[in-house]
Amino acid sequence: MPSNSTQMVEKNDVLAPSWEEEKRNFLSSCSDFQNLITDDPEEGLQIEQISTPELRKLAKAYQSFDKYLASIRVYKEYDEEEIYAETGLTAEELENYLGFYQNILAELKSRSEDGDEDGEPLDIHYELESIQVDEINYAYILTLIQSLIEQEQSQEKSLSAQDREAVDTYIQSLEKTNPNLAQIISELWQEVQANPDRYRGQSIANILDQMIEAVIQQHIQDFSKTWYVGEDELRYYINHYRKGAKKQLGESQLTKSQRYKDYKVEGDRCPQSHSSIKKHIKEAYTQLIEEVIEPLRVGR
Repeated sequence: MPSNSTQMVEKNDVLAPSWEEEKRNFLSSCSDFQNLITDDPEEGLQIEQISTPELRKLAKAYQSFDKYLASIRVYKEYDEEEIYAETGLTAEELENYLGFYQNILAELKSRSEDGDEDGEPLDIHYELESIQVDEINYAYILTLIQSLIEQEQSQEKSLSAQDREAVDTYIQSLEKTNPNLAQIISELWQEVQANPDRYRGQSIANILDQMIEAVIQQHIQDFSKTWYVGEDELRYYINHYRKGAKKQLGESQLTKSQRYKDYKVEGDRCPQSHSSIKKHIKEAYTQLIEEVIEPLRVGR
């Protein structure tokens, strides 16, 4: 977060590099990683055909990129739009990079089980720092909102103007990358400010989870009615979905649940082959999961 993230992620003012230095480190790591891949990493590079040393090199380059991306995000000078413009990055591109990296780790793990350990050392258990920072910010904001609630009559709490600004700024920042989640958090934030007594003794995190799940459930119901697929099968598929995996749990059951005749007759659709409709449905539910549902669950 540009203006308040220094409150959320501690940083030693004496040891921390200057903004200019850390930005140079980030731009260098970004360039190094991008030079190793194409604009469409999943299609441009066939992971199974890349040597183990090269896969390790790619993974290490991504880890360095991730480390410096997390680092620059805590500086007050950080401007996401400016960084994106300078590097060609987008939120979608970052998700592609993450999926590519996760697929590399999966491939390296399978090779290590076969005894293939060639290449430079790699911390395969590296925890993505940019995701950690987002989760820290998310948890911190919920803690601030929680503190506005009176847990007991004798323990009334209030938020400083600075803390309230931190929540507002977080929501404004989130609107740029995850507008659906930002809208839900904003609705809860406004309601808690207006009626704090209504939430006394409750967990804000649990309330937010319930609000998110209600939105997800509505999407599932709408999709099921639109495409004539089983609601339970769709929910199971969504809950077990793994991005980038060639085989997904529950996919065959979801496909079988599709009521092809009802879709054509009741939906008054133009004639299409069953295989064509199956393809459109798969594209639709993949888009629903990756662009709508997974972003809503990002904090959990």
